Amino acid sequence: MILYNNFQTNRYNPNFCANKIALSKISQDIYSGVKVAEIAQKYNMSERTVYYIIKKFNLPCKKEIVNEKLNDILGGLVNEVVSLKKLSEQTGFSVYAIKKWIIEHIGVLPRTEKRKKVLEAIQTTKLNREIAEEFNIPINSVKSLRYEHNAGNMKKKKQEKLKNILALKEQGLSGKKIAKRLNIDSHTVYRLLKEYENGVLQPGL
Repeated sequence: MILYNNFQTNRYNPNFCANKIALSKISQDIYSGVKVAEIAQKYNMSERTVYYIIKKFNLPCKKEIVNEKLNDILGGLVNEVVSLKKLSEQTGFSVYAIKKWIIEHIGVLPRTEKRKKVLEAIQTTKLNREIAEEFNIPINSVKSLRYEHNAGNMKKKKQEKLKNILALKEQGLSGKKIAKRLNIDSHTVYRLLKEYENGVLQPGL
């Protein structure tokens, strides 16, 4: 068998009926996703011989090809909004291959990064609706995360109010003046201060 490419002729093994096989054709088959068994059958050789040829002439292996294609395709598609399933549908690659590529090249899965940002958002005074719209997720998912992490929005608002109340109190303002400055009821000021004194509520960060 004689193997050749456009630049040089490589004599591989004279015991294969002198068949000539272009390395470029085998390489193209590999790039096209043709399985080794099919390549072997196509060129009337054993699978072991195909693997030997790939190694001998440094032809691209399936893993290298997949990574190369994923580099070209996924670079501009991966973000915290698009799911792995959606990426699989868009690119034609398996979820497993995409997941592995993302971990190797980005270090974190989109859903993991997305969850992290949602958890950060529920620690603010943003409304559930605002968070749901920002991250394109069901509002019930936001509520569920709040309950799971004890991050109720009302509590955050109370902590923010307490923070402002304490800041004004340090300036020497009375409860009524603080209420007027913050445009809230004076009873709210005294109630939040009492919760703070009793250790029930802490000011927001």
